[in-house]
Amino acid sequence: MAEKPLEEAPPLAVFTTPKRGVIRSISAQELPPDALYDASNVVVRTAQLQARPGLTQFDAQVFGARPTGCTLYQSPGGATIPVVGTRTGIWKYDTTWTNIADTTLIASDIQLSRFAILAIGTVNYLVHVNGIDAPRQWDGIGALTTLVTGNPPDWSDITTAFDRVVGIVPPYTVRWGEALRLDLWNELNFRTLSDTPDPLVAISNLGTVGIVCYKRATIWNGYQVGGPSSSAFKFELRGYFEGPASPAAVVQANGIDYYMTPSGRIGAYD
Repeated sequence: MAEKPLEEAPPLAVFTTPKRGVIRSISAQELPPDALYDASNVVVRTAQLQARPGLTQFDAQVFGARPTGCTLYQSPGGATIPVVGTRTGIWKYDTTWTNIADTTLIASDIQLSRFAILAIGTVNYLVHVNGIDAPRQWDGIGALTTLVTGNPPDWSDITTAFDRVVGIVPPYTVRWGEALRLDLWNELNFRTLSDTPDPLVAISNLGTVGIVCYKRATIWNGYQVGGPSSSAFKFELRGYFEGPASPAAVVQANGIDYYMTPSGRIGAYD
């Protein structure tokens, strides 16, 4: 006679992904199955409870001055090169860190290094600004950056839009260059956003939305309208919203700008 298989005992409880997070206002016995009474160093990702990702040191390089901005540069050959701006230099990483600035920069801790990339033909040009030093460009080749020619403005933040470099010169001016050029800066290519008294803080490119100019207390949209370069963009007040604390307080993810305000609030704009 064959033995009768043992019946599996029913589970005492079934717990699903804790999408409600931690709830401490009720006892642990009363918690719904999608909540936790306590948790430490975990996050919910891809519908699973996972250990919170940690940080590992990329490199022990000491730059000699405070880093004030960074970006990833895509070389024409397809390599991704980290680039860091400091108060006094511009550093690239290619197995080791190398200062590619052609001179010692004079920025302060609050004059942040900002970067934009403009592809012209087969060359990706990296443009660096900080609001006080002359803008510099780098084509990914050689040890030194060179000055952007043609007397460009001293932008405090820049982006690229519709094949042009576009940046802000506080307190109110937005200035842009010619299409696919880094050597022509028409003095008529500007718009003064002084309709509201708050100063400009940051600029961003949101694709089909166009340019977004963040001021201290308002947000402005910039749309491409064509025609002569001097009227290439049309700017409109989007509304009165608390802006970011600095250009570096704005990050983009999945087509949405997220930023931290001076009061510590988090804003999102799409």
